[in-house]
Amino acid sequence: MLVLSRKAKEEIMIGDKIMLTVIKVAAGKIKVGITAPEHIKVHRLDNKLVTQQESGEDSHEI
Repeated sequence: MLVLSRKAKEEIMIGDKIMLTVIKVAAGKIKVGITAPEHIKVHRLDNKLVTQQESGEDSHEI
């Protein structure tokens, strides 16, 4: 795992097409913007876990 420190308005590029932008850092939380091509799906893992738990799916198969 690569761990980076970034300040607000700084960006991280993943490959040639995915950009992560730190929007805001406050009160122990960060707000991140993700710019990616439409064919690349971006999901919040916490929402996927809740959906799987509610539907009875095994959360280990993410």
